[in-house]
Amino acid sequence: MFTGLKQSQQPADSGKREKELSKLAAKRERIIDAYEDGRLTKQEFARRIDAIAEAQRDVEARMPAAAPPAIDERRLIAGLTRWFAPARFGRLPFEQQRAELKRVVRQLSVTDGAIDQVTASGAFLQEYAHTNLEPRSTSPYWLRSPGPAKGGR
Repeated sequence: MFTGLKQSQQPADSGKREKELSKLAAKRERIIDAYEDGRLTKQEFARRIDAIAEAQRDVEARMPAAAPPAIDERRLIAGLTRWFAPARFGRLPFEQQRAELKRVVRQLSVTDGAIDQVTASGAFLQEYAHTNLEPRSTSPYWLRSPGPAKGGR
């Protein structure tokens, strides 16, 4: 019954997908060069460019891009806790606090006067997913280190 359906092939690795897409991009550039040099008619150029666009769509459909790396939820929550700690956030002027909340929080759900759900902004999460959210070292060496020399050689 489903004999007419194409089976979606998952890539062995994302490198294969990128390699195929870069080959198609190079082929597209060669076709553009040939058209600019007068070696292709307008109709032949359009036909070949359309074929490459179709091939690119096929590669992208058969081999979806790799999923983004997973977010370490514990580190993210720890980072958000430090971000909104009274020692930092509480010292900001009201308008800046409001701007920070608008940048971080996409939606708040309030039930019976209490916040029961917070949806964070995807851009903010992406920004902090790949940063070091660990607190600065407080080892005695760190505290005594003079830092880089100024006006060095």
